[in-house]
Amino acid sequence: MTDRRSFVAWLGSLPLLRRRRSLSRAPILIEATPTALYQQPDGRNNLVRVAVTGLDAPAARARLTDRRGTLVGTAGLLPTGAGLAGELWVPLSRAAGAEFQIDVEVGKQRIGGRRVRLAPPRRWTLYWIASSHTEVGLTERHDECLELHRQNLDAALARIAAHPDFRWTAECALQLISYVENRPPAAGELLARALRDGKVGFSALFAQPLTGILDHETFARLVWPAGLFAREHGLGYQAAQLSDVPGQTLTLPTLLAASGVRYLASGVNPERAAPLLSPAEAARAQLAGGGRGEWTTYPQLYWWEGPDGSRVLHWRADQYVDGLRFGFDVDPAEMGRRLSDWLLTHPVLLSPGYPYDVALLSGAAGDNGLLDERVVANVEEFSRRFAYPRLIAARPEDFFRDVERRWGTKLPVRRGDTGCYREDGAASTAAELGRYRAAQLVARAAELLALWDEKTELRDGGAADRIEQRAAARRKMWRDLLLFGEHTWGGSAGGSDSDEAETVARWQYKRRFLDGAAAAADAQVAAALLRIGLSAAAGGGGAGAPVVSCSTPRAGREARWCTSPRARRGGSRTVAGSGRRWICPTGRRWPWRGTSPRWATWRSRKVSAHRTRRGTTARRSRRRPAPSTWCSIPRAARSARSRPVTAWSVSGRPTGRG
Repeated sequence: MTDRRSFVAWLGSLPLLRRRRSLSRAPILIEATPTALYQQPDGRNNLVRVAVTGLDAPAARARLTDRRGTLVGTAGLLPTGAGLAGELWVPLSRAAGAEFQIDVEVGKQRIGGRRVRLAPPRRWTLYWIASSHTEVGLTERHDECLELHRQNLDAALARIAAHPDFRWTAECALQLISYVENRPPAAGELLARALRDGKVGFSALFAQPLTGILDHETFARLVWPAGLFAREHGLGYQAAQLSDVPGQTLTLPTLLAASGVRYLASGVNPERAAPLLSPAEAARAQLAGGGRGEWTTYPQLYWWEGPDGSRVLHWRADQYVDGLRFGFDVDPAEMGRRLSDWLLTHPVLLSPGYPYDVALLSGAAGDNGLLDERVVANVEEFSRRFAYPRLIAARPEDFFRDVERRWGTKLPVRRGDTGCYREDGAASTAAELGRYRAAQLVARAAELLALWDEKTELRDGGAADRIEQRAAARRKMWRDLLLFGEHTWGGSAGGSDSDEAETVARWQYKRRFLDGAAAAADAQVAAALLRIGLSAAAGGGGAGAPVVSCSTPRAGREARWCTSPRARRGGSRTVAGSGRRWICPTGRRWPWRGTSPRWATWRSRKVSAHRTRRGTTARRSRRRPAPSTWCSIPRAARSARSRPVTAWSVSGRPTGRG
């Protein structure tokens, strides 16, 4: 016995003499099932599985012949638990399929046979995003987690020469930014070159956020760090990747589209989320309604439309570690078995509502996991062995471009949010969550006050440097806010033992982001208000002082000076060169900038007598304003128009002629 075939024949003949009678009488069932696997190089031969039940023998052999009686192939049948099974390659090139005769033999005795018709399954193309999920502070502390992702990028750059067709994708921009900040400049430039050449994938979202706890300004900055990184290195991006977080708010497609992102690949964690569970899982969890509805089945492929009508092409699956799920770390044979079972049994992929022959897989390692190099070798061997399913280690945009080119106009459109089901974890730390919301409001105020920097900064040689330093501090402030809003809330043991030492240490580290951001925002606001106050007290500082806006209605064409006693006693009688007069009934002078009042936050305008705010032709009311408000006189007396204009500071002292 020098080969497997002779060994199987010998093994099958062992019980033949003792059980010849039982073999002839036992009813056997023969099944032949095509798989999703097609042989290289042309994909004409399909791997067919033959299963035999009811046969009381340790082994057998299946012979397959076509309708002319020509032998197509043989398969050794070995025990698999429920019976005997084996595989053989069968030519299935025609869509209609073909008829074959299957004969089962034990030794040299024919035990049974069956005529079957085999039709070729769909020839699939599977795009695989090789990435590692970012869980900042879940498995290790923050810096340790990011170091693991930096090591993955080191390996990806070193792998390019030996494996030119393999693509590694950074799941979020935080991985790329951290790499450039912590590696030598030469390594950062090598990474930027790989990104430009398409050898490494670029995902636009900064991290994996909990969108339900973000202020709208923080939410609007989810892609901002990636945009800064891309602009600094001459890069572009089209896709974003979201993993683990069950759902997002309905404005996410609006934000992504406005930020230049056209494609979104998400792999959700459907735990505790009723609308995000498959029907079978919902039924097992005894949830109301059994999880019925089009939003409860995965995967989903559709255009996700925001409130303003902007769209992103969205692939939504319920897994994000597909590499380990499908045995990429085992061997090509196991990969083929798991992938084929999934493609041929998944109800969504078999439904008429999924007419596509492509699918997307995500993830090559677990949470903050390092890529096993065996995965790369197994994927390449799988592609050498099987023509279909084509397994492509690709970037997210490679998959979406193919889908959009072939089915873009036929894909369904969906609107609304996908549910925010992880935000309750943030509510478990209510005090910090309240501080987080307050810090986001202060940070927004800091950005608004920063608009006055060029007007309030002292005019000296270091003004530009000080403004840039404050801008850099605000960038770090927003980065800390985004990191605190990242979806990881506590350590891996936080759910079962929230007081465990390592869990407490990781939470304290995460809280440092909130403490730093809140302190930076408070400092920015305080310093900005001080600069504005000093500039106003100094009579305009470097470029003029800000002015409080006025909500007093404009006077009509025949308006006269206000006769308020307080206005006559202490009000400013400054006359602008354009003929407009201003009165401050409280006695404070209005600070001008030069001779023009146009710099004021609220500007007076000449108003026609036949024009109102509603656009009607009724004349404007000439009602006097209250003495305690600012007043504007759009038209001054003719005799006053030739007067010189004096600019007054807030302190009441003239600052010179306008």
